[in-house]
Amino acid sequence: MIAIILAIGACGALSWLALRPPVAIFLAPGAAEIQVANLRLGEQYISYRCPGPPYAWYWDTIRMIEAQQWKRQTSLGRPDLAGTSYNPVIPLRFERVSLGFLVEEAVVEPDRTDPSLARIHVYRRIVIPWQQFPWHL
Repeated sequence: MIAIILAIGACGALSWLALRPPVAIFLAPGAAEIQVANLRLGEQYISYRCPGPPYAWYWDTIRMIEAQQWKRQTSLGRPDLAGTSYNPVIPLRFERVSLGFLVEEAVVEPDRTDPSLARIHVYRRIVIPWQQFPWHL
């Protein structure tokens, strides 16, 4: 009985890994030249261009990801008000966990040489919290 439950769970988890989150939640309004590449099981690369002010897509994308209940894992930091080299546009990592072990991660990576280019990596993985299982009775 336990083997059947584990087999069904494994099939469900692998199906979840094979499916991709909707690309639309990572696209800023006005996105053009959209490219989506499935690099391998559980990894997707999204890139697009967005017209408007430099890095406008960055802030719009962050708001849209957070509205979908993804948690920011990277702090925006605190600007060094005395320095002139502070740049608030940095790679940001977001994470969403389902059922306690199905993890989705999105990394928003701005391109410093092309502020209209959006690059986002999406990863999906299964994390088994072994320490929660009573291995010894």
